[in-house]
Amino acid sequence: MRDSIELLSESLIDQHPDLALEVLAASSRLGLALGWHYVLDLIWLLRELDLPRGATVLDAGAGWGLAQFLFADRGLRVISVDMSVRQARAEFQHLYNFESMGGGAPIQHRYLERGTPNLKASFDLALATPLGELPRKLLTRLGWSRAAAVSTPPPRAGNPTITLYHAALESLSELASGSVDAVISVSALEHNAPASIAPIVAELERVARPGAPLLLTLSASQTNGEFHAASHSYLLNEAGLTNHYGLREPLSNFNEFEAIAAALRAPRYLDRWLSHTYDDRTDNGMPGRIWAPAYLPVALRKTRR
Repeated sequence: MRDSIELLSESLIDQHPDLALEVLAASSRLGLALGWHYVLDLIWLLRELDLPRGATVLDAGAGWGLAQFLFADRGLRVISVDMSVRQARAEFQHLYNFESMGGGAPIQHRYLERGTPNLKASFDLALATPLGELPRKLLTRLGWSRAAAVSTPPPRAGNPTITLYHAALESLSELASGSVDAVISVSALEHNAPASIAPIVAELERVARPGAPLLLTLSASQTNGEFHAASHSYLLNEAGLTNHYGLREPLSNFNEFEAIAAALRAPRYLDRWLSHTYDDRTDNGMPGRIWAPAYLPVALRKTRR
């Protein structure tokens, strides 16, 4: 499949209400807050990644993000890689089995110097906003009730297993070449300076089997290399994304940048779903919970050749 660059818009919610509900229900069920554009990122990933049960997906820069749980619930074996040291969280252990890889000395990175935000929203806060304000027509279209969406976990035979791998993304030494069926990453790689992206992408491609997709969501602007200090993100334009991530003649909708940016400044959904974890922090993508997008979410598809 051809490489691609896709600026993400709220049209994804209208086009895939079933996937929107899958994301929002999982966020509420697990009490995990979502970044301001993560609903779009995750809908895109769920749309793009079509693997059989039992396949292996690597979540690069996963932290405690929702993607690893969504794909584990779909029957995939998830290797969750992050540079921070994570221990299995007690509140998830009745739903998932956790294994550990890596370890050793702490990994130094400027992003970690910012401290760890409180990404664990209370169940009530996570529940109150997204599903409660989802347009009724989308729920009706799917025959879902709000209560059923929240209270009914997806069917599973035994708890899924997630492997927590402590490693730097440019050095995944415990993974064999060609050992994973797909690589995903949700709004993580932009925390690295553009000059350091190439070795990370090379290592992600090494561990992916030939033909496997690399599905990455990032932050985009029209000015290449702009640094958004509040979120510690490096924003890239179309040329920067193509060059730093090694895309080959990608399909792109970057010519729609202005129209998508204008629509996000007057959103229909995302401002109402903005997590309350933004309220008391300014070191994030929506400082102080004031709706003013400083960049656009963008998704890259790259095929391991």
